Order: sequence, then C-alpha cells, then structure tokens
Amino acid sequence: MRMWLYRSALGLLFLCMPWSFCTAADLLVVVSNVPVENYRDVDIAADYYGVGTEIVHVNTASDIQHALYRMRDPNLAGVIIHADALPKFSEPRVRAALRRGAAAIPLLVTGVTAKTDAAILQSWSRGALRQCTAPEQVQPGSLLLGNTRSLLHELAGLKIPVTNPPACVFVRADDSHSEIVAAYASGDSPAFVRIATGPQELFFATDLGKPDLANLNSAAEFFRSFSPLIASMVFVRYAAGESGWHAPAHYANLTIDDVWLTQPYGHLDFQSLLEEMEKHNFHATLAFIPWNFDRSEQDAIAIIREHPHRYSISIHGNNHDHTEFFRDTDDGRSTPLTDEELAARLKQAVARMEQFRMRTSISYDRFMIFPHERFPSATLRFMKRFNYVGMANENLVPIDRQQPADDAFFLHSPTTFFENFPGVRRYSAEEAAVPEYLVAIAAFLEHPLLFYAHHAYFARGANVFNATVDFINHIDPEVNWTGLGNMAQHLYKMRRRADHDFDLWTRTADFRLRNNSGREQTYYVSKDENFADPIRQVTANGQPITYSRQANRLTLILKVPPGQEQHVRIEYGNDLNLTATDVSKPNLRINALRRISDFRDLVLSRSMLGDTVVALYYGKLNVSDFPLYRVLLVCVVAGAGLLLAASYAYRHVHRKRKTARSVPTSQ
Repeated sequence: MRMWLYRSALGLLFLCMPWSFCTAADLLVVVSNVPVENYRDVDIAADYYGVGTEIVHVNTASDIQHALYRMRDPNLAGVIIHADALPKFSEPRVRAALRRGAAAIPLLVTGVTAKTDAAILQSWSRGALRQCTAPEQVQPGSLLLGNTRSLLHELAGLKIPVTNPPACVFVRADDSHSEIVAAYASGDSPAFVRIATGPQELFFATDLGKPDLANLNSAAEFFRSFSPLIASMVFVRYAAGESGWHAPAHYANLTIDDVWLTQPYGHLDFQSLLEEMEKHNFHATLAFIPWNFDRSEQDAIAIIREHPHRYSISIHGNNHDHTEFFRDTDDGRSTPLTDEELAARLKQAVARMEQFRMRTSISYDRFMIFPHERFPSATLRFMKRFNYVGMANENLVPIDRQQPADDAFFLHSPTTFFENFPGVRRYSAEEAAVPEYLVAIAAFLEHPLLFYAHHAYFARGANVFNATVDFINHIDPEVNWTGLGNMAQHLYKMRRRADHDFDLWTRTADFRLRNNSGREQTYYVSKDENFADPIRQVTANGQPITYSRQANRLTLILKVPPGQEQHVRIEYGNDLNLTATDVSKPNLRINALRRISDFRDLVLSRSMLGDTVVALYYGKLNVSDFPLYRVLLVCVVAGAGLLLAASYAYRHVHRKRKTARSVPTSQ
C-alpha cells in the first residue's frame, strides 16, 4: 500500500514538472479480475478528454477499502465500476462515498453481460433494471441514440452502426424511471441507460465489444466502428464537463477545388451559390491554384471580395501539374522531389498568392489543399517553416510514410503525427452522400467538418449541398461556417484547471483566443513542438512575448482581459523572400496543362456530351496511365487535323467548281 502511494506521488510529481499541465479532473476505474482490454475504451476516452485515470483492482478487503477511500477524493469527476466488481461492494457505501454535500459525482457501471447477477443489477439500479438478457437480433445492426442533447450533443436522436451486437440488452421495470441513452436495433432493447435517484446519477452500459482503433484503414472505417466507445466517450465527456478537453467553438466548411475567378466557372455560378449560402447559412472556400494568380476577372472578383463572410481563398498546390511535389517512377511508385525543389514550389505558391492579393484586393489563407490528395512528408516540414497555418486532405498520410498504429490517429482531427504540422481530415461531397452518422460522430468529437467538391458537383444546381448544410445546422445550431484560415486559428482545446484557470492545447502556430467571461482569465498554453526550425519570435497581438521550451512542447502563459482577444503567432525562421521569388510561368507543359484544364471545365461543361466525356474519362479510365492533358492533347491535335483536312477538301472542291465554271462551253 505504501509502495503504491509512493509510486503514485512520484509519478504525479514527474508529470507536473517542470510545467503545470496536469489533469484538472480524474476518473476512478474499479475492476476485478478482467483483462486490460476489457476497459480499453475507458483509457481511450480519458486520454481524449485529458482526464487522469486511476485503476484500482479489488481482490482483497484492503483493496475495497482503498477504492472507497479514493471515491471520496474531491477532485474526482466520476467513477467507473466494471460489472464483475459489483458483488464486492456494498451499494449504500458506494453511494455515500460518491456524495458531495447536496450533490454527487456520477457512476458508470460498464461491461454488463447476460451473466451479471440480476439481483445485483436490480439493487444497484434501485429496481429500474430487472436483468440483462441476450438480444433477439444477433446480426450487426445499429444503435438508436436518445434525445438528451446535454448528454449526447450532436448524436441525439440519431442512429450509428454497430459492428457487433451488445452482450445483452436491459429489461426495465414497468414503472422504470430510467432514461435510454442508446438502444440496440430498436427503442425496446436498451444497451446504455441513465438512472437518476435524487442527486445521484447512475449509468449502466452493456458490453458493446472491444475497440480496435489502431488497426483501422480509413476514417470511414473508424466511424463505422465507433460503437464500442459510445458509453465511455459519453460518460467521460459528461462527467468531466469543462475540466475535460473541449473546443470553445465548432467549425465547418465547403471547399471547391481547382476554380479560378471567372463567372461562372463551369457549373459553378458564384452568384447563385452566394444566394444559397445566404439562405442556408454556410461558407465556401475556393481552393485556388497559384498559377492562376494573374487571370482573375472582374465579375467574379467583385462577388468574392464583397462577401468575405461567405467566400474565402486557400492555396491549392502551385501549378497543379500531376507531379506537383513528387515523381512517379517506372515501377509504379512515387518519390518526393528534392528538398530544394519542394521548397521552391512552396515559396512560389506564396509569392504568386501575394500577387493575386495585390491584383484583386482579396485576402487568402496560407492553408494548403494538396492536388490529387497526394503529398510527401517533406512538404509538411517546409510548410511549417514557411509559416503555412495548416493543410486539409481526405488522407492525412504522406506517400512516403506509413499510417501510425495509434488509437489517436482517426480519433483526432486535426493531427500532428507527421512533421509536427496540423492536418485536418476532409470528406468528399461528390460521390455518395456522406453518411449522417459519420457527420454526427465527427461533430460529437468536435472535429472540424470539412467537405470538398469540384465545379461539376454543381451541375445539379447551386442548391446541391443544402441538405448536408441543413443537417449540420440542425444537429449543431451554433456551428461556425467559416474559411479554412479562421478555422485553423481555432484548432485548440481547453480545460478548466483546479485553480479555475485554463489549460490550452493548440495544434497550430497561429491562433486566436477570446475571453468571453466577465473577468481576466489566465491560460497555460502548450503546443507540441519538434523545434526542427528556429523560432523567430512569438507574439500576442503583434507584441513579442516570452515562451519556454519543455522537452517536445512549447509553453507560454497568456492573461486575457474580459471581452478581449489575443492573436498569438509562433513564427519560424526561414529564407522566404517574396519580392525575390520568381512568379513567372515559362514551362510550356504546365501552361498547356492549365489551358487544357480550362477547356475541360469551361468549354466541355457547356454541353451534355462534354460532361459525359469528362465523366467517362474520370470514371472509367486509369488516370495515372492516361493523364487528361495527354488525352485532350490527342483530341485537340486530331480535331485540328480534321479541321485542316476539311478545310483543304473544301478549298479543293471549291477550286474545281470555280475552274469548271470558267471553262468555255464548246459549240
């Protein structure tokens, strides 16, 4: 016992030094003889919300006494008891230990199965639950979630898929005062319930399977496999409240790739889309290819410039030339360009966008959308060096790296797994409709909701995205539709500390923090930092401030007066010289490709036949084997040849007729 206390104190001291970034709330997890994977979901949830956990194994009377003693800790946010440990405790003694004056901290009983003793279940639930029986439906189905927004937030009232049926479903008493949080297959088969008896809130959850996040291959697979986490994520978020990591606001965005400023751009009519954005309340970012910096047209410029709350501009590669940041080798692999080439292209992209800004008076965000969703890891290193604020991609794994075998990779968005640079996941709006459960789970996890499309998406009308917008605005009425730069400046989470100040964990080097309270707030800021590049300076509202280097973290303290905002920038040293960077376009292949892309988007889109040709190309051909510029170049050359042949034939026939008319008729 003394050795356990000594180790706990030593571990706490180690965690808190030299920077005060300890958890503001803790969970007590009580288990019996169960494998660690049986409460892996609790570890994942506690880590996600920044809540400390203490695991207590109860095998002896001394263990039970220690668990009851720890339940009285005033810093506890909640207690989780595995169902196998329930028989070891007196239910009244546990309730007494959880009381905090007139209130009580919540308790979750997890891992309930059909083998859980019915009498114990009835006693602990105060008669609300009779037993837990095997479900009638044994095929994977769905969980129907309850309607309590304060508990389920964006998930309230929706269905999410389940990969495995629950171990059992609860049978409630006829006069049960329990609330169904989640039910399997139908509302009559509860798998997760809440029971309020006076000030005490009790949660009961059946065994919904074991999470295996580290072996998933895609974000879509992660969201389909979320159900084993639902009880622990909901309970930990609810119990921790402000003392757990939470986003101060939520953000959403629609990005339209490849467009430049001409009205209309293919099927995208800027004015018509603006009218839909005003009616349905959303925001569109144009992923702008820097090569187009000098060819914007006034009609489109005026619409974008006069409506910054609806339109914004971000960077989309540099030339968008299929081999933007890598080369394809003969064996079918892709290799990154040299560091010198990568740096030059990323510098040129910024220099061209600065020219765009000066020519149009439209600001842009130094936020990257990679062409074709492919990029090597070194691009992230250079973007960080050149003070890009972030990037978004459907796939966040560089072409030269492997997906991390880490629970947190899909659970978090943004991530900084690669080169310590923030990457945010986005989802295609073009193919099939994005499942509502995916959007809702991402919103519940407080991920930015980023969607993307191309101009052809709007062939069905400027209102094609409205249904997705309306759903998001329904499940999260306070969501902020905004540009990618503004979104990136709010990619941080906060939690209230025991001293009532805040910890702040930022993913980006450029962030804005507003204190909406009525008193000055102190924020203890931490950023994961590899210090690969020298830090030129750290400023708050333009004024230099001090910071500390703590292992692989940059830390600083901000005091923000009530009602005021601090704009913090961590600037890295680099050799970016915008005035000395060449923005010219001498490459004939790239220039031809961009013109042919214009022909595809602006000419072929005018007819159904043209749209069909483009759709056939992208839907049926192997784009890597038959790049569009080659296909269209062949078509253009062949078309030009046919025109020349037709012209020659016409002139030849016309000459023969003219000659025939000029020959005198014989007498």
